[in-house]
Amino acid sequence: TGITQLPDGLTVGGSLYLRGTGITQLPDGLTVGGYLDLEGTGITEVPIDLRCDKLVINPERFPDCGYAKNAGRNNRTIYAVWINGSPHIHAGCFSGTLSAFEEAVDGKYSGGSGAEYKRLAKMCVDTLMDKMNQRLATS
Repeated sequence: TGITQLPDGLTVGGSLYLRGTGITQLPDGLTVGGYLDLEGTGITEVPIDLRCDKLVINPERFPDCGYAKNAGRNNRTIYAVWINGSPHIHAGCFSGTLSAFEEAVDGKYSGGSGAEYKRLAKMCVDTLMDKMNQRLATS
């Protein structure tokens, strides 16, 4: 579409796919009831008050993101982003808090691969928190 901007305070009941749009910035107060897909856009930062179920991004393009590539035997990308007022882990189809991620990993993996997934997720959250603290200190 030719859309290049979204209004402040926008609420979308389902998912919002912005791939291929000219949008370069998300509005303050954005709430998305499902997925928010930003891959292939010029967006490189999300508002601190963003609310959504899952944020789909290219993490290497987001300075305020902690991520690890080629994680585990499936070579997944794990990333931590700030949504819903706290850090959230995204890995494959999983999206949720670090504790929920660790619980899901414990239920699915045994031995070293599970421990490595959890270590990388914790590292992503720690990196995210350092970046968010810097962002908040300068705003």
